[in-house]
Amino acid sequence: MPKSGAVSGTFIGILDKIIGWKEESLHILITSRRETDIRDSLSNYASELQNYFSIIVEEDSLDLDIQAFLRSSLNSRSFSRWNEELKTEAISTLLGRTQGMYEHSTSLLYLSLTWPRFRLMALQLAELKRVSMTSAAKIRQVIQNLPSTLDAFSERSLLYIDSFQSEQAHTLLQWITFSPQPLTH
Repeated sequence: MPKSGAVSGTFIGILDKIIGWKEESLHILITSRRETDIRDSLSNYASELQNYFSIIVEEDSLDLDIQAFLRSSLNSRSFSRWNEELKTEAISTLLGRTQGMYEHSTSLLYLSLTWPRFRLMALQLAELKRVSMTSAAKIRQVIQNLPSTLDAFSERSLLYIDSFQSEQAHTLLQWITFSPQPLTH
């Protein structure tokens, strides 16, 4: 979607043409930031379209969902030795690292925003679970050194493959990369 202010130009003209086709099976997905001129321009088409849906996803509500996920996970048996101060510090630090991961994101596809952030949190929690029985100082150190992106986790995972398993890992990655269809178990 064009940036705010540029909506009235080419984009609206293209959208007018597409809607003019009057195709019954046509589906259009538009994502954008929440800008007044964009919202107003798109709502003008609501009466012309049979199934017009507008779904607003705000990052603030996503942060609340992730915070609830983290709180629930840290209250599990795996983290029973952690005091409330350490849990609160972990939540604050982990949330702070993913805020802005999708800056300016308002999307029609909630899942496209949530999955990477929840996956990142799950990986970070798995890492913390490995050290959950150590001292608070060690846990704080691990929290500060956790990768803050999915790419960084992948890179770190590849670096931890020892020489004995590297040939197997290489073969596995070739199968995943060059498979003509999704691999199943």
